[in-house]
Amino acid sequence: MQHCFSEEILDSAVHFQVMDLGRQLYIWVGTSAAQLGSLCFASPLGPTTGAGRGMPPVATLVRGANEGGSASLAQRLAARAGCPVAVAWSLPEDPPALGLVVERRLMRELQTLQLISQPVRQ
Repeated sequence: MQHCFSEEILDSAVHFQVMDLGRQLYIWVGTSAAQLGSLCFASPLGPTTGAGRGMPPVATLVRGANEGGSASLAQRLAARAGCPVAVAWSLPEDPPALGLVVERRLMRELQTLQLISQPVRQ
């Protein structure tokens, strides 16, 4: 399953591509079509990961300007989806709030598509 959409966020046209590959997810987010920024991959290790447990290990496959955001998002998504997740993050670092707003929008879409679980409330 592939799901693509675009949205105007903080005066930037942001494009999203979500691919459910059966046993893993691939997610690309960027402001420019056909550009690959940082690419990180995280995979849960079975029952040791998940809510309230250790975060899945992450590997950087392609270095980019916003590598930290890509790595931490891949970890959180792998923990919530329960499967390996590759995240390509091609967003500019300015404005600083863009990454946060884009991540919230992506999370809402992934919940709507039922690819990740709802966050655990404590």
